[in-house]
Amino acid sequence: MRTPCSKLSSLRLSAERLSDRVSATAAAFRADRRGSMASLFAIASAGVFLSIGASIDYGQALSVRSTMTGAVDAASLAAARLVAAGETDLAKIEKAARHAYDANFTANGTFGFQVESFVTTADIKTSTVTVAATGAMPTSFMGLAGFDELPIGITSTSTIDGTEIEVAMMLDLTGSMGEKTSDGTGRKIDVLEKAAKSLVETLLPTTGAKNEVRIGLAPFSGAVNAGTLATAVSAGKSTKCVLERVSGTMATDASPVAVPFKKSSHCPGRAVLPLTGDRTTLLTQLNKLPVDSVTAGHLGTAWSYGLLSPTWSPVLPAAAQPKPYGATSVKKIAILMTDGLYNTWGGDISSGDDIKSQAAAVETCQAMRSSGITVYTVGFELTDAAAKKTLMDCASTENGKPLFFDAKNGAELLAAYKAIAERILTLRLSV
Repeated sequence: MRTPCSKLSSLRLSAERLSDRVSATAAAFRADRRGSMASLFAIASAGVFLSIGASIDYGQALSVRSTMTGAVDAASLAAARLVAAGETDLAKIEKAARHAYDANFTANGTFGFQVESFVTTADIKTSTVTVAATGAMPTSFMGLAGFDELPIGITSTSTIDGTEIEVAMMLDLTGSMGEKTSDGTGRKIDVLEKAAKSLVETLLPTTGAKNEVRIGLAPFSGAVNAGTLATAVSAGKSTKCVLERVSGTMATDASPVAVPFKKSSHCPGRAVLPLTGDRTTLLTQLNKLPVDSVTAGHLGTAWSYGLLSPTWSPVLPAAAQPKPYGATSVKKIAILMTDGLYNTWGGDISSGDDIKSQAAAVETCQAMRSSGITVYTVGFELTDAAAKKTLMDCASTENGKPLFFDAKNGAELLAAYKAIAERILTLRLSV
């Protein structure tokens, strides 16, 4: 919530007072019949000059105020984002607010304007941050009428609202993830582990504001390890590993009870984790991620969809059951990550399997987006044009651009997950 502040009214009042003074002066000269026509003309010209000058000063003040409004909003959002991430140190919160303000307020010094006061107030209990900035702009013309400066002030309040967040993270555990990164930051899988843990730590802080956030994990390689869900999702055919649905259709979130998955003889060493708000459980599950096998990206995509789908509730623990689609207080997000081309169907690589896997993944993404799920995609050192196209076609769009991160090395992967985490936090902030 932004408080308009009375400063704009002060600007208008100053302009009105100047106009009144000019009118009064003109009236006095009209009453004095002894003045010559030349004097009257000079006075009238001065009045016009002052009125035009006042308009210029007033317009400049409005320009500064507009820029200042955006900067103060950015400051309160940045500080509130820090509170949402668990920060309780007021000095750090104030520093974050001022840094965001300075980065966004390009008008400091313009027309002689300087900020005189910048105050940040944070209420950790109510998850609210208020930023107030004030200053004065010297006038160029209104000083002739006794107004040497115009006050400008903005107040902005950002609050962490009650929005619930559900996130499904697809994790590529294929063999190529065991390779070293191009920038020498380590093995790809180790960098992914660090990036995923960073996102969890950001969205589920140990201190500060309570976050209504649940995160699920959907690891995949050539198949999916369904863990404790295996029996329920395979009609009792499997106790661990599953492939595609028996119907062959993947672009659906139909209950696995009605349309079960096929059994697989092999799958990743890390099982699917349904939605949970338990930070420790998530971080433990992300420890020492194993890698093997080929890339059935459509399976990871399908399970990400399922973990966010209320129609999967019959096979999920009560605490992990997703909220209904369309609920205004719930945001559903899928983060799909891979380092290669989807090339597997039925657990094997054969002619045409890459086309089938890619097409199924894109169709599933389309179904997710139609269900109201925001889809982020992350490519990690991708070199195949088709792999990039699959992720770009999968991603949701924002301002006409796909929410696709093309991480060319380990550092960029870490930056991508950080950016996504910050975007998700912002969903819980109102200004």
